[in-house]
Amino acid sequence: MKCIACDVILSDFESTRKEVKYGTFLDMCNRCLVRSDATMETTERYDLYNGEFDAGESEMQNLLPEDQA
Repeated sequence: MKCIACDVILSDFESTRKEVKYGTFLDMCNRCLVRSDATMETTERYDLYNGEFDAGESEMQNLLPEDQA
């Protein structure tokens, strides 16, 4: 599966991210999600997060829950 914004291949972590209100998959990589204007609540599969994030460590902290940040 690829990011709908930049067309890169999504990791398992990214490809399982859902928007809470409607339950739809977002199909966006971490970089595009962080840089988008999206202010929606999401559910993440943190067990699939492998620690890699290329948009900058401070930006990733915004996606992780407080106990994992």
